[in-house]
Amino acid sequence: MSKKNLFEGMELTDGMSLVLFERMKQLLTVSIEEDKSRNGSFQLIQASQVLSKLKMTISDEFEIPFGWNEDAWVKLCRKAYKERVIVAAALLIAEIDRVALMEAKGEKWDPTKKEESKKQES
Repeated sequence: MSKKNLFEGMELTDGMSLVLFERMKQLLTVSIEEDKSRNGSFQLIQASQVLSKLKMTISDEFEIPFGWNEDAWVKLCRKAYKERVIVAAALLIAEIDRVALMEAKGEKWDPTKKEESKKQES
């Protein structure tokens, strides 16, 4: 069954629309190529894990993903639960985009190794 037939007649749910809109907003400020180069140590995954917590604590605000802006991170952490989950889901899509770009470029990588150790091996 083709994807076209599978999804024909279906509408986006509110959640899907909100996440896609958030991802599009992200792409207006950071390209997939920039995500690839700046988030090679799984910062997108780390951020999505923290932001999707039901209850945030002050210590969560100190779990700033490497290389991210501290003020922007704290602002994200202080959003309401629903808003944080929307951002977290969009960040997961960003990680998929980042990995897909690496694969499309034929770049070999080991997801169990941090990007920093990969650079040292070169």
